[in-house]
Amino acid sequence: MLIRWITEADLPAWLALSQEYDQYIIELVDMDTWYDGFEVYMARKIAQREALIAFEQDITLGAIAISRSGNRITFYAMSHIAEPCATQALFDTALAELDTARMITVNTPNSTHQHALNQKRFFEENGFVANGIVIENGCPMIEMRRQP
Repeated sequence: MLIRWITEADLPAWLALSQEYDQYIIELVDMDTWYDGFEVYMARKIAQREALIAFEQDITLGAIAISRSGNRITFYAMSHIAEPCATQALFDTALAELDTARMITVNTPNSTHQHALNQKRFFEENGFVANGIVIENGCPMIEMRRQP
């Protein structure tokens, strides 16, 4: 497995991975609202070197974006075919870019779909605790916090 910084050439793979998650949130949000500004966001994360992608051969396994200034994970998506070790490796690589001596936050969809529940459980297993519901691009999300 290869984990590296996302480049502009990876934009189609990143967008496809994001769209794989649409089925988990479509009942929660208007998709036009959800994707409003997403291309600008992706370009900014690439320019700031705040987005990582994981590949196995030519298959995209996952992507994660962070905000160093906000000390948060701003995007997280793993393909349904990704093995748990790939999920953990991508997360650990991104976590190494954040300040673990400060609180770290991430928002995860407030969905009852199994994939979304698995994602929430993954963050809980990595020390995050649900802190309430926030709205992100029109979608109800569970804000999760990891204390130092």
